[in-house]
Amino acid sequence: MNKDKILSLLGLSYRANKVIIGSDEVIDSIKNTRLQLVFLAQNFSSVAERRIRNDATFHKIDIIDSFTEDEISKALGKTHIKALGISDEGLSSLIKEAVK
Repeated sequence: MNKDKILSLLGLSYRANKVIIGSDEVIDSIKNTRLQLVFLAQNFSSVAERRIRNDATFHKIDIIDSFTEDEISKALGKTHIKALGISDEGLSSLIKEAVK
């Protein structure tokens, strides 16, 4: 897994306005089947995480949970980002390839 490439693609997705940020927004987007990929921070543990995992599994959306909150936040130029979703199919497939 090429972490630097994944984080740069994450930043590109954010600049392209293809990122949904926040646990509530991610849950809503999963239910409306607008997401292609979900990122969860390693240090994110709450009821919301369990709901995101259950909903994403039900809708067959891949989850990447190998990054910390700091890594995700830095890639987006924000702070305290623990859950986000990628809505673009092309960018999500590039990220999935980089994970393999």
